[in-house]
Amino acid sequence: MTQGNSYPGMQYTTKKLLIGIRKRENDVLRFIYQEYFGLIKNYILSNGGKETDAGDIFQEAIVIIFKNIKNREFRLNCSFGAYMLGLCKIIWIQRRKDYVSREEPLKEEYECTPPNEDKLLEEYRQNLRSRLFQKHFKTLEKHCRKVLKMFYSNRSFEEIAAEMGYKNADVAKRRKYLCLKYLTERIKADPEFRRLSED
Repeated sequence: MTQGNSYPGMQYTTKKLLIGIRKRENDVLRFIYQEYFGLIKNYILSNGGKETDAGDIFQEAIVIIFKNIKNREFRLNCSFGAYMLGLCKIIWIQRRKDYVSREEPLKEEYECTPPNEDKLLEEYRQNLRSRLFQKHFKTLEKHCRKVLKMFYSNRSFEEIAAEMGYKNADVAKRRKYLCLKYLTERIKADPEFRRLSED
C-alpha cells in the first residue's frame, strides 16, 4: 500500500489510515469522518442527492475499503483522501439514478479514480444484492428461515427433515422449494431488484 504524506496537525499517513480501518480503530474512523464527510456531503448535495444519501455512501465506501485492504494486492495510486472522495463519487454515480436524470452531467471535482473500477462496481452491486436478499429473508416465517439456513449450510434433506420433524427428505425438499420460491418472488417484486437488473 502506498504511504502518503502525514496530514497537517495529525499523525496519520495514508498507510496508518488504511491500517486503522482494517483494525476498526475509533480514532481513525472519527478522523476520516471529520476530515471528509463534509466534502462528500457537499458533493452529493450539489449533484441531486440528500444528506441521508451522503451518510449511506460514506458508510458504504468505508465497508468497500475495509474489504479491499484485506487483499494484499490492493494498492492506492493517490492519497487516501483523493481515493475516498473518488470512491464516493463512483458509488453516487450508481445511486443517483434513483433521483435524477441520467443525462444530467455530474460536477467533476475529484481527480483520483479508484483502482480496478470495474471490479469495485461489481463489488458495490454485489453488496446491494446481498442487502436485498437479507432484507427479504428476514420477512420469511421462522420455519422457512431455518430450512433455508440449513440448506445453504449444505445440510442434507434427510438432516433437514429430522431437524424440522418432517416425515421424510421429500417433504424437506418440497418445503425448501416453496420457501425459496416465495423468497425469490419477493426479491423480484422489489423495485431495487429491477433497478439492479437494468444496470
